Amino acid sequence: MQSKDIATARKILGKINVVVGPHFRYEEETLYPALRVLLGEYVDQLLKEHDGVIATARSCADLLKKDSLTDGEAKQAATAKDALNPCLKL
Repeated sequence: MQSKDIATARKILGKINVVVGPHFRYEEETLYPALRVLLGEYVDQLLKEHDGVIATARSCADLLKKDSLTDGEAKQAATAKDALNPCLKL
C-alpha cells in the first residue's frame, strides 16, 4: 500500500471480505459455541482476535474511501495490510 494504489487495495480488501466474512461467521456461530464446551473461556480470546481483525479491516476500509492518501494514511494502510496478511492465506 506504500505505493498508494487505492484501486488495488480496495480489490484486495474486498477479496478478504469475501473469504474471511463467511469463515468468521461459521466460526462464531457454529464452531466456537461447540468449542466452548471443551475450551471454556479460551474461546473468548478467539473472539477477541476476530474483533481485532474486523476493526483493522474497517479502519482500512475507511481510509480507502478516499480518492488519495497522505503519506501517513498510506503508512496506516500498509500496517493494516500487514496485520491482515494472514487472512490472505486462507
